[in-house]
Amino acid sequence: MKKERLHISKALPGMILSAPVVSPNKITLFQIGTILTRQKINAIRKYNVTYIAIYDDIQSALDDNIITLDQVEEIKSLKENNKRQENSKEEKSKQEDSNQENEKQGNLNQGVSESTEVILKPEAGEDSDKESPPETPIQTVASEKYKNRIVNSEEYFEFAKHFNNNLEAFHTELHEIASTSKKVDVDELMDTTSDILSLASNSLQVFDILHNLRHYDDSTYAHSLNVSIICNVFGKWLQYSQEDLKLLTVAGLLHDIGKLSIDPKIIKKPGKLTDEEFAIIKQHPVLGFNLLKKKGVDSRILSAALMHHKKCDGSGYPNLPPSVPLTDFAKIVTIADIYEAMTANRVYRQGLCPFDVIKMLQDGGFQLYEPKFLMVFLNGIVQSYLNHYVQLSNGQVGVIKYINQFSPPDPMIQLESGEIIDLSKDKSVRIIALM
Repeated sequence: MKKERLHISKALPGMILSAPVVSPNKITLFQIGTILTRQKINAIRKYNVTYIAIYDDIQSALDDNIITLDQVEEIKSLKENNKRQENSKEEKSKQEDSNQENEKQGNLNQGVSESTEVILKPEAGEDSDKESPPETPIQTVASEKYKNRIVNSEEYFEFAKHFNNNLEAFHTELHEIASTSKKVDVDELMDTTSDILSLASNSLQVFDILHNLRHYDDSTYAHSLNVSIICNVFGKWLQYSQEDLKLLTVAGLLHDIGKLSIDPKIIKKPGKLTDEEFAIIKQHPVLGFNLLKKKGVDSRILSAALMHHKKCDGSGYPNLPPSVPLTDFAKIVTIADIYEAMTANRVYRQGLCPFDVIKMLQDGGFQLYEPKFLMVFLNGIVQSYLNHYVQLSNGQVGVIKYINQFSPPDPMIQLESGEIIDLSKDKSVRIIALM
């Protein structure tokens, strides 16, 4: 058995771990036998892990029964692809990104000061982030059986009734904050979300109901209320204190308040946005920040309003000086905002299946989102659906029996026949709908 201790700077896609990767704060990031990809290497780096243990050849891993013959082609493909990129500019770009990330980590705990002034300036080169509706429909989030089971339940009826009542009150409250001298009452706003959450017995019921409570089109109010509910559940998974949980929930409620200063015709437009319209939309984080700053709001709520469209790799908007780092609240609200937007129904398309969304977040997320938050969120979502019936892309129906901690979108499914399918190994099958 040939093993090698390797500095993380020398890690390459296709390498196989010969020992678990454990972070300095004792979190197991990846188990023995994990095949490294660029996303996984970046995740290890962001947890400040210096050395890893790997097999120095594929045969050694096969001899130890750590990998299967089916995985050999995947490993070879990763290595060949890496060789093709060795002479490209990717390594230079990766080093620059790494340096920028180290600088961010040094300032991680700095918040956005209430005295920070942000001025709207023209931004160039961000057309790829345009958040306009897709031109073709997307597959529905769930089966009719799943929808009927949820919407016909007594819990859904009570939840929906309280949601509607609190949505109306929140609509009024948000308008008063945006258009009058009314101050932000954190406790009063928190009551809005708490009243709704009190009717759900667990996180599964919360997400089940939210995935079916989708008849508000692209309402800023409903979206913000949904994001606040997700932030509250997320914060509990992170074991936040009651005070921090309250502020995070309210940050979710207020993150999009800047949209109230934009022409509703643009906000509610069902068709594709023009470049000019999208430039206007991109002003809402700054508009919201400047509005809330005048209300004396906690700096963490301010940062979420300002930065919920910024990513850890520096992409997104608005343009901010390097001295203003992303805060934890901003990173958390960003993940909740993305998940809600992608799973929600809109006038121009159906929401995506939660497993499609977490798959997309995992595949491209370790550079865009903070790994320590993203992994908690993805695992939390999937854990909520343990023992839940799902439909697979091959037409079969099964029950989620085991969660793959290092690839949450790919759990083990027990079919009606009793057969077990491990989606982390069988890439030809995926979950397409909740049942």
